[in-house]
Amino acid sequence: MKTRTLFSMVNTVCVLLLAAEGGSTAAVAAKHGTKLHAHSSKKVIVDLSTSANVSQTDDDYMRLDSIARVSGGTEALRNKIAGVLVGRSPFAGSSRTINVDDISLKLRQFGIDPDTQADFSGSDSTIVSLVASQSTTAPAAASGTITGSATTASTAASVISVKYGQLVTIIISDGDLTITSHGTARDNGAVGDTVRVQREGHYDYISTIVTGDHTVTLEN
Repeated sequence: MKTRTLFSMVNTVCVLLLAAEGGSTAAVAAKHGTKLHAHSSKKVIVDLSTSANVSQTDDDYMRLDSIARVSGGTEALRNKIAGVLVGRSPFAGSSRTINVDDISLKLRQFGIDPDTQADFSGSDSTIVSLVASQSTTAPAAASGTITGSATTASTAASVISVKYGQLVTIIISDGDLTITSHGTARDNGAVGDTVRVQREGHYDYISTIVTGDHTVTLEN
């Protein structure tokens, strides 16, 4: 990948130098069969740095936007790509490497074409480390709301059954019919709390009630 990138940069420099001698860069590029690469305004830009830290609130699976800067494109596509789960977080005190090929594979699994809907910039890979997060228990005098959570005040004093970023089972009941699905929690929550969940293959959130460990029920 680095070789292709270097070759592309050399081609671009050559075209710009030729254009300086006369004529537009587009004309020179067409004459010499060279393409000038630029990010399409319709594509989402995924910018990887050489390293990234994820907190303990993401200790199960990592969202793409937790390890890379996601920008550009339409809001719907940007949110969809940002929410793609790119793998499990490393254990405390360890690290793991995520590269562009890994991310491209995850995008395809999520129904996104990385060739036509995303552009990668920055590093070809990033080293992800797990860092300790600050305590999420709110002090008694505070409102009780947990950072990053849309749950109720009781959550601060309750056992968290669903954590942000965890894969959860979604139970959908309609009379005698019960259907189960899966998604990713977008809030922390104890049993009885309302949390947002992003269903697999969707970028929108649904409102659910925590009914057990890693389990939520769709609100009627």
